[in-house]
Amino acid sequence: MRVSVVEDTAAPLATPTTPEIGATLQDGLKAVGAVAGSLGIGSIVLRVAAQGIAIAVSAFIVGLTAGNEAAGQSAYLLHILTALLGGVLLGVVVTLVKKRTIWTLLAAPTGAILGSVAARLLPESNLPFPLSTLLTLAGGLLLSVLGGYRTRGARIPCLKLLQPVAGALGGLLFALLGFFVMYRVY
Repeated sequence: MRVSVVEDTAAPLATPTTPEIGATLQDGLKAVGAVAGSLGIGSIVLRVAAQGIAIAVSAFIVGLTAGNEAAGQSAYLLHILTALLGGVLLGVVVTLVKKRTIWTLLAAPTGAILGSVAARLLPESNLPFPLSTLLTLAGGLLLSVLGGYRTRGARIPCLKLLQPVAGALGGLLFALLGFFVMYRVY
């Protein structure tokens, strides 16, 4: 038996050049930072949208309750003022209390609905005092405050002043809309 050893004298294969591991790691961290930054803006937009929806629904429910209570009465000034001030108060409180986005979205409308149900369970009175509206407002305010904490500062400084003002205006408009929808229906 004959054994031959063959040596390859061809040029060695060139190893592919790779960038430094530090540069690759730095590019990866930049990408992760960009994603984290976009999530921060997305969470702010989501929180502001949840606050807007919560303000609109809860102020509308307060306005509906006030309009239903004032229906058929010629003097409805106290009812409409209660609805408007309640809508403004809900708008300011919802924007100043910080919670998880889902709880921000659900708390004030659920409280307003529960307050409205509690007001319906009370015996009906012919007083010109808007008791049902105040109970609805109290339920919305109570659940919007529970479980939250006041924000110490905004990530975007202009939101610190703009959010409560926009919340108050939105609450005012939706309470007025709810009042006139129910007042004109009955």
